[in-house]
Amino acid sequence: MTALSTRIASETLAAAQASRHQELEHLRWRFDNDALIILDLEAGQYHALDREGGQRFVEYAGGTSDTELEASLFEAGLVGRHRQKANVVRPLILPGAVPMAFKTLLVARRKLANSTFRTSLDWALAHRPRRPVPNAINAFRKAEAVFPSRLGDFDCLPRAIGLFAFLRHSALQPELIIGFKRHPFTAHAWVETNGEPVLESQTGKNRVALFREILRVC
Repeated sequence: MTALSTRIASETLAAAQASRHQELEHLRWRFDNDALIILDLEAGQYHALDREGGQRFVEYAGGTSDTELEASLFEAGLVGRHRQKANVVRPLILPGAVPMAFKTLLVARRKLANSTFRTSLDWALAHRPRRPVPNAINAFRKAEAVFPSRLGDFDCLPRAIGLFAFLRHSALQPELIIGFKRHPFTAHAWVETNGEPVLESQTGKNRVALFREILRVC
């Protein structure tokens, strides 16, 4: 996933959103040196503020009045918009690990193509552990080989959402992580179990060690 318009979502450190929690609950943010990176869970877009603007935003999130900043946030569509919570369709359980992994990956890609990141994440979180699935990671690998993506780097989010949902169903307690790096701005999504990346290359431009975490979902 690359560029400011990439469809993904936000934050890492569960920053205090104090008195404006409800108003800003769709946003997550993190300072990265001289900039504050903000991600919109609904629109699936990144925004960046310089150090001064970022500090003003953090103070605003904590309850400080800042009409000029608020107007800019409204113009950018980050506050003040009506956001309707979508209904979450419960997962369909199929017999067999590979068919279930195949179906989960397919639905994840369709959901992200037709709805918001938040709706897709809610769908993934609806997958509840049922029973341990032997060789679940290998089953997902086989399903992915049957259903390859032509999106290249842009497939990392639907792939991570699908893997996260499938491993939750398989009772492996996965974590979904999104990270970013700058110069040029790039983002990547992946899944970890027991602190280790799952089905991720440890070499190349998308190795997870290169990215600063901005969202972790358990």
